[in-house]
Amino acid sequence: MNVLLVAINSKFVHTNLAVRYLEKACYDIADVDILENSINTDKNIVLKNIYLKKPDIICFSCYIWNIDYMLEIAGNIKKVMPEVHILFGGPEVSFDPEKIMLENSFIDLVLSGEGEESLRELIMCMKGRGDYESIDGLTFRKREDVVKNAPRELINDMGSVRSPYEDMDEGEYKDKIIYYESSRGCPFNCQYCMSSTIRGVRNFPLERVKKELKEFVDANVKQVKFVDRTFNANRDRTLEMIAFLKENDNGYTNFHFEVAAHIMDDELIRALSDSRRGLFQIEIGIQSTNPNTLAEICRSQDFGRIRHVVGTIAKCQKVHQHVDLIAGLPYEGYESFARSFDDVFSIGADHVQLGFLKLLKGSPIRENQISKHGYEFSSKPPYEILSNKYIGFGEILRLKEIEEILELYWNSRGFSKSCTYVIENFYSESPFRFFEDFSRYWSDRGYFEVGHSRNALYEMFSGFYEFRIGNNMELFRELLRHDYMASAKASAAPKALGGYDIACFKGRCYEFVSSPENVSKYMGMYSGLDSKGILRKIRIEAFSYDIKALFGDMKTKPVKKDTFVLYVYDGVDSLLEKSNVYFIEI
Repeated sequence: MNVLLVAINSKFVHTNLAVRYLEKACYDIADVDILENSINTDKNIVLKNIYLKKPDIICFSCYIWNIDYMLEIAGNIKKVMPEVHILFGGPEVSFDPEKIMLENSFIDLVLSGEGEESLRELIMCMKGRGDYESIDGLTFRKREDVVKNAPRELINDMGSVRSPYEDMDEGEYKDKIIYYESSRGCPFNCQYCMSSTIRGVRNFPLERVKKELKEFVDANVKQVKFVDRTFNANRDRTLEMIAFLKENDNGYTNFHFEVAAHIMDDELIRALSDSRRGLFQIEIGIQSTNPNTLAEICRSQDFGRIRHVVGTIAKCQKVHQHVDLIAGLPYEGYESFARSFDDVFSIGADHVQLGFLKLLKGSPIRENQISKHGYEFSSKPPYEILSNKYIGFGEILRLKEIEEILELYWNSRGFSKSCTYVIENFYSESPFRFFEDFSRYWSDRGYFEVGHSRNALYEMFSGFYEFRIGNNMELFRELLRHDYMASAKASAAPKALGGYDIACFKGRCYEFVSSPENVSKYMGMYSGLDSKGILRKIRIEAFSYDIKALFGDMKTKPVKKDTFVLYVYDGVDSLLEKSNVYFIEI
C-alpha cells in the first residue's frame, strides 16, 4: 500500500513536523512517502507530483495558512484519481471534521488530534485487519452518512513515539528551519490558544532529546525551532538542555524557543546570557498589559518580572528577544492597546510583533466568548478579528498600518539609531504615537498602496522627520546615513541623506586598509585580499557629528566633530546586527 503525506508549508525554508512523525509511525506497514512544498508552489506542480506517485492514500496536513490550497488540490486529485482515499488531518480540521466532510465530498476521512496511532490503525484496517468504527479519532463516510468516532486519547508514553528525524540525509536540511519538540502540551490556559484545549505537559525522554539535538548540531542545521508551547515549563529540565546546547555548540546552529518570562529565575537568565552570541533566540508572548484583559483570557503574568528578565538578557547583547502583542483581545480598546504597546516596547526587546487576534477553531474564546464580547471576524482562515465591543474596524485598520511601519522601520533593524533618536527625544512618553504619526504620514500620501525600494524607505523617513519635527535636520540625516550603511553594503547612500566631504578621503581609506595591523584588528577574514579587494567588501563613511557620543546617549547635545566609521558586513548574526561597526581614526 502506497501512502503519500502532503505538507504545504508557509515558507520554503520551513519543515513540517507532523508528516515526519506519521511517516516514522507507519514506515513498517506501508510504503510511505512525503511530498513537501511551500504555499508559493504552483498548484499544478503539486497536482502533477501527487498524480505521478500513484498513491493509494493521500494524507493532507492542514493548517490555517494552507487549508484553501489543500482543498483545491484534493478536489482536483479526486477528479483524476477517483479511487484514491483522501484523508485530512491537522489542527484546521480536527475540531469540525463532520462539517468539513459534508462541505467537501471528495474528503473520505479526517483524523483529529494526535495522528501517529490513528493513521497506523487506519492503514492496518485498509489492509483488512479491523474496521473504521474501532479507530479513535477518525471521522469517515458510511454510505450517505458521516460518522465521527470517539476522540483519540493522548499518547502518554512519549518515548514510544519514534523520532521524526531518524536517518537524516546529508544536506537534506541545509539552510532550512527544523521544527522540533521536546514536549507536547502547555501548563497555561490562555483562552485564544488551541493549546488550552489540552491541559498538562508531556515530555519526551531527555536523553533522547539530547541525542537528537546533537544530530542537528553535527549536521550543521541552520536553525532548530522548538514548537514547545512553553520551553521553560520545567526549570531543571530547561537548564539541562541549555547547558547541553552550549557544550555542543558548533558555532553555527542556533535554537529558537518560546518561554514564559515571568517564571524564569536568575539562574536560567544567567545560563542564557552566558552563551555564544546568536546561539539562542527566545520568544515571549506578553499579548497585553491590561489586567482586565489578562484576567478574561486566563493569562497570569508578572509584568515587572518580565521587564527584569528581558532587560537583564538585553544587557548581555547575546540573545535575540522577540516579544508578542495581540490586538483585539477582550476589554482592550485602541487606547488600552496603545498603553500595552508602550509598556512592552519599553522593556528593550529586539523585535516587537504586533499581531491580531485569530478566532481559531477549538479555542475557548471562539467557542464560548464571541457573543459576550461582540466579535466579528473573517469567515475564512486565518479567522482574524474585524471588530468587537471595544475596538472598531477602522481602528483595526489603523493598527494594521502601524504594524507595517513597525515592521519596516523597527523590526527590520535597518533604522535602529534613527528610530531610537526620534523616540527618545520626541516620543519618549509614548513610542506608540511615533509609529501612529509615521503611519498617518504614509497614509496621507498613499505610500501604503505601492511597494518601495530600500532607498525610498530612508528618503520617506527623512521626509517625515522634516515634516513632523524639523530641527537638527543635518544630524538626523547623518543618523539615517549611518543606519543605511550599517544595514547593508552599498556604494553610496541616497542623496537625500546627505554626505560629508573630507579632503583626500579615498586615499585615507586606502591607507587604512593597507595597514596589516588594521586588517588584523578589524577585518581578519579579508587578510588574503589586497587593499582594493578589501575596500570592495567593507565601507568607510565620514560624518560631521560625533555620532559615537550620541549612540551612548541619544539625548546628549550633538557636537560637530569629524567622525569615521568602518562597516564590516561578513561574519555577523543577521538577527542581532547587519554589520560590525567600528569607530576608527584615518
